[in-house]
Amino acid sequence: MRTDNVPEKKPSNSNNIKIKTRSRSYDWDYFRAIPIREVLDLLGFEVNSQNRFLCPCHNDRRPSANVIDKGSDNRWWCYPCGTGGSTVDLVMKARNCDLQEAGQFLAQYYPEGEKHRSD
Repeated sequence: MRTDNVPEKKPSNSNNIKIKTRSRSYDWDYFRAIPIREVLDLLGFEVNSQNRFLCPCHNDRRPSANVIDKGSDNRWWCYPCGTGGSTVDLVMKARNCDLQEAGQFLAQYYPEGEKHRSD
């Protein structure tokens, strides 16, 4: 029996109840302002006396990623692989996750960065 032309049955909401859900959004500027060294510590990276740590983007034998936190700078950079960025970028690279997952991770430690809203 052919089923090519049979429409797919979709579940229906027989009660027509609108369900409110909490969606998450984040204050990315707040997360980017967290001192990079704090985030490195949360992620388990050790920063040496030359402000370097093992790059999360490639297999390092020696620390090659640099902490850049002088003045208003708050970022990291790996010269060998050309990767770097903010605290949020570091979480995404180190945990191999997307932006939302990075926000969830940081919100566990810095709940002030999570915004709550209802749909």
